[in-house]
Amino acid sequence: MAVALGGTAAVLPATTASAVTPKASSSKVLPIGAFNEIVADGAHKHLFISDRTDGKLLVTDYAGATVALLDVPSSAGLLVNGDRLYVAAPASSSIIVYDTATLAPVAAYALAGQPDRLAYAAGKIWFSYGAGDLGSIDLAAAEVVYLTAESGDWTNIYDLSGAADRLVVAGKAAGSNEVAVLDATGEAPDVLAERTFTNRLGLDTALTPDGSGVVVVPSEFSEVPAVQLRTSDLTQTAGYAVGSLPKGVAVAADGTVVIGDPFGADPSGLDYFPAGGAVRRVGLYNGLTGGDQIAGFALEPGGTRAFGIVANVVGTPVISLQVFDQPAKTTLKGSITVESNPVLAGSSYAVMVDFSTEAAIGRPVEIVRSDGLRVGPTTIPDGVFQFTDKAPAAAGTLTYRLTVPADADINAFTSSATVSVVTPRTTTLTLDHQGAVYNYGTTVTFTVHLGSSYTNRTVAIYADPFGADQGKRLLVSKKADAKGNVTVALRLTRNTVVSAAFTGDAWTKPASAAVTVYTRVSVSTAVSKYYKKSGSTYIFHKTTNPVLTTTMTAFPKRKQYLTVEYYSGGKWRVAKAGYYTMAVTFTGTHKIGVKYRVRAAYVGGKSGDTINATTYGAYRYFTFTK
Repeated sequence: MAVALGGTAAVLPATTASAVTPKASSSKVLPIGAFNEIVADGAHKHLFISDRTDGKLLVTDYAGATVALLDVPSSAGLLVNGDRLYVAAPASSSIIVYDTATLAPVAAYALAGQPDRLAYAAGKIWFSYGAGDLGSIDLAAAEVVYLTAESGDWTNIYDLSGAADRLVVAGKAAGSNEVAVLDATGEAPDVLAERTFTNRLGLDTALTPDGSGVVVVPSEFSEVPAVQLRTSDLTQTAGYAVGSLPKGVAVAADGTVVIGDPFGADPSGLDYFPAGGAVRRVGLYNGLTGGDQIAGFALEPGGTRAFGIVANVVGTPVISLQVFDQPAKTTLKGSITVESNPVLAGSSYAVMVDFSTEAAIGRPVEIVRSDGLRVGPTTIPDGVFQFTDKAPAAAGTLTYRLTVPADADINAFTSSATVSVVTPRTTTLTLDHQGAVYNYGTTVTFTVHLGSSYTNRTVAIYADPFGADQGKRLLVSKKADAKGNVTVALRLTRNTVVSAAFTGDAWTKPASAAVTVYTRVSVSTAVSKYYKKSGSTYIFHKTTNPVLTTTMTAFPKRKQYLTVEYYSGGKWRVAKAGYYTMAVTFTGTHKIGVKYRVRAAYVGGKSGDTINATTYGAYRYFTFTK
């Protein structure tokens, strides 16, 4: 609930209003003749506004559009508690209760006197009535209790404020104005602390939500300042510089004290005192025009807006609702960066700070490294500045966190920069297909993977075939892809060493990798002088010498390894084996019906060279007849 003459407060010093005064965002004329009090219903976004002379209770939405106009013979205090609106009706000596959803009356409490102010504390509705008397309605028992003078000796009660189990009474006692803090939990409240004020007229009060503080402002012309008191002993903890006739006090959810100020340094409006900050004024929608003055206000429950009642005090009375937005503090824009990233361990470098918001200049700043070291200036010297710092001796990650604390005019600001502290480091370079064997003429794709590096991501790949006079040749040199890979396709005809090289950069050492892949030769054997063929077997006359001609990938002085076998006793047996030229004639006495087979091979290192991998050709089968 937010009320015109109640609310909460924050402890802070008062200062002057800002030079540029923002204004209310909207204004709506209301169909009432004289304003008494306003409260807000956050659940239904309604405002309840009492007319002290016409016996009306106006219900509007937050923009001031009329929702209902209820007949109330007379109304003083208003209080929203949950889904109920309590209206103090002095003419009927009762408190009338309305359903906030339907706006229909649901109950009425007949009282022994005319009620005036209302508050809620400790599960009870508290009301002032008569000449300084105090009573309560126990909501659980729906019972009215009238309190004796033991709870206070007031001849007049100006205001009631409640929060948690505390009730604050502002009234006149023994000829002086007094503020008393009561414990509202018992059957009768106990006075915990009292303080006397010397002002001649009334007081308005507002408890903080936790009940630890109470804001007190004069409700009529007075030299008494607006102050905040500690409820435990009513010692002053803050003062608020406002004009001589404040109109209401309340507090926003963030602890900002709001005071209606018709006669402040700027045109009539609301003064906002942020917790820990300076006062900021929001003026009327049309400024100070035609005698318009703030007459009271309510805060949006849980929000930041205020709904102000503005009365024209010159000529025909006009009452309007104006919507006030809490003035926003300046949000700084800036950054902190490091001259280079990474930096070498133990080296010196520049740290740059850039604020594009002029309001930053001259404010306190803290720059702390993640290793706990405080660096840089303590006050922002200019919009753009830099300082020299030195990296720690060990490699790692270093973060700078810049903080500008909030004050009266700015929100808290933070920015950070992270830099890598490095020493010259090694990286990984890998190459696939080590030891793999491929057929002659196969095209193979080789992939090189480069690990982390600083700036250089280029890898060169080379091929060095066995027996080549020209040495290794460059296949490709290019930047690794996003996965750190470089690929190249190579057609293989010989055993080949494939190598990769990374030249390194300022922070990364060079790296290399090499693999050897092996290539088979192309080998096949042709059979001639046979007179017929049965399946895969060549058939010769016994008087014919078979001619075996092998075709093999050429290389100077290369010989074939030829194996001749015959089948006997259920297995193949070697008849002859050796290294020969590529054409061989099978001579000698040929036995009829014996099965023979022959196979040509290249044997690496024994067939005359080491250019290729050992390769065996297919068997050729033959036999002899008459």
